[in-house]
This record gives sequence, structure tokens and C-alpha cells, in this order.
Amino acid sequence: MINTFKQYWANKFIQWLTVRVPVASEFELSNRNIFIFPTRFGLVYILVLLILFLLGTNYQNNVIILLSYLMGSFFITVKLTAFFNLKGLVIRAERYAQGFQGQDIPVKITLDANSAKHGLTLGFKDQSTTQVKYAGKTSNSNPKDRQTEVTIYFHANKRGIISPGRVKILSEHAFGLFRVWSWLDFGHELVVYPHPKAIASKHLLEMPSVAEDGELAVSHRDGDEFKELASFKPGESMSRVAWKQLARGQGKLTKHYHQLTGQRRHLSLDMLPPVSIEQKLSYLCYLVLQYSQASYSFGLSLTQKHINADHGEQHKQQCLRALAEFIG
Repeated sequence: MINTFKQYWANKFIQWLTVRVPVASEFELSNRNIFIFPTRFGLVYILVLLILFLLGTNYQNNVIILLSYLMGSFFITVKLTAFFNLKGLVIRAERYAQGFQGQDIPVKITLDANSAKHGLTLGFKDQSTTQVKYAGKTSNSNPKDRQTEVTIYFHANKRGIISPGRVKILSEHAFGLFRVWSWLDFGHELVVYPHPKAIASKHLLEMPSVAEDGELAVSHRDGDEFKELASFKPGESMSRVAWKQLARGQGKLTKHYHQLTGQRRHLSLDMLPPVSIEQKLSYLCYLVLQYSQASYSFGLSLTQKHINADHGEQHKQQCLRALAEFIG
């Protein structure tokens, strides 16, 4: 019953917030989108103030009454200070971000203000937060340094196109009596790719690859094939040195591989061993990254998505997004 009641009012608040603070790429904080409420310490402060006032009036003690008035004035002053600490802050955010499943996806936020803003905390709901000691222009700073770049993170537990929700900016400056915050919706869209999982080339099933002359060839392995050991030549990469042979006293040798250039490979679910769909997508993600790093030309076929063979950063992003959007 209580959970149902909480859920009802939570949904009502979200509906009201959608109208009050709609989606935008930039926000300037004002009395329209700033919320303020006493902290627990602030509520205790109010309780003590009321008790002192009642005691002063009951015993007609002017000193205690004066103290309660001073505490009340200080309380109102802190409230205004807390409000103006956020007022006027301009916040911008990049709408799109991408990352891999199981990782923290970084989202860039830009803070811009004509005056210094202190003790800011930013983050998505139920996610880790980022602390900003101060932002904006200070009396000693260069006018051009009024912008502050902040990175917040969203931990992606599943792949797909995810909407992380609103960004919360919070401050308890000053004295911790008030909590001032705002919920801002930048319409974020996070593309979460499958977690890349390495697969040994011997575990790949036979897959067709197309040579430059258009003839079909069959590749049993992923990546370059080992060819031979040869004497080390100055200028060769140290990563290719055969350290085992060197330790055995066989001299400094380097590993040489067949360069499988001139072939266009095609990745598909059928070329993978019989495992779950999510594991297959993780394998394909790994292969896409490996092939892109090696500058191979490759294509990708999923159930309802076919991408022609190509190479380059744009092609890699297209393939990774297709894996993220795949519905098995």
C-alpha cells in the first residue's frame, strides 16, 4: 500500500516536472527550475530555534528571544545565499555518448556562470556523482575561464540505446542548512555496445571472405597467421621479438605473420560457435574492434541488418551501433 502510494506520487511528480522543466540542450537555473528545502541539520536548526523562542516568551527572557531572532535572521540569510549559489548557472551537455556494457559511460557537462558557484554535485539518478568544488568566474580569474568542463558517468548494465534520465545538480552551500537542487533533462541517448569478449581464431567456424577479384575464399582463422621466425633487424617492433627463443640462447629473432590483405571479410552470427545471442554479440564486437584496428575491410550481417564491407572509423561505429540495437 505504501509503495503504491509512493509510486503514484513519484509518477505525478515526473509528469509535473516534464511540463515544468522540459527537454533542452541548455538550461539557465532560475526560480523556475530550482528547488530548495532544509536539510536534516536545517530541520533540527528550526526545531532549536522554535524551542528557544517558546522558552523566551514563556519566561519573558529578552536575551533568549533576541537569540532566537538572530538565529531566524541567519536562517533566512543562508536560504538566500544557497539559492543564489545556483541561480544564473548555465548548464550545457552533449546529448549523445557511447560505451561498452559493464563500463561507466562518460557524459560531458559544461558549467558556465558569471559568478563563482560552490560545492556542486552532479550525476544521474542512482549513479555515482561528480563533485565540483567551485565553478564559474571568480574575482581573480580570467573572464575567459568562466566555463568548467565536468564529466559524469552512467554505469551501463545492459546493451542497447539507453535513456539515462535527468541529471541532478545539487548543492548544500553554505553551512549545510539547505539543499538546493535541480533536475535537468538533456534528452541524453547512450549507445551501449556489447562487452567485447575475445575469441580464439580456432573457435571460429568456416566463413567466406571475398577477395579483391571477386572470388570466394575460405578463412578458418581470425587475424594474421604466423609464418616464420627471422633474424631481428634494427627498427623492428620489440613486441614481435620471440622472447622464449631469446631466453633459450637461440638469438634475437622476430615473429613474422602472413598479412591477409586484399580480402574483405564478412562477420555474421553463423560464423560463431553455438552459444547464447549475447555471447555471440560480444564476440562480434571484439572482432569488429580487431578488424578496425588492423584496417581490414569487412561487412556485418545480423538477422535483419546487413552492412556492406567497408573500413574506417565511421564504418566501425555503424557496426557497433548495429550490435547495440540488435534484437534477437
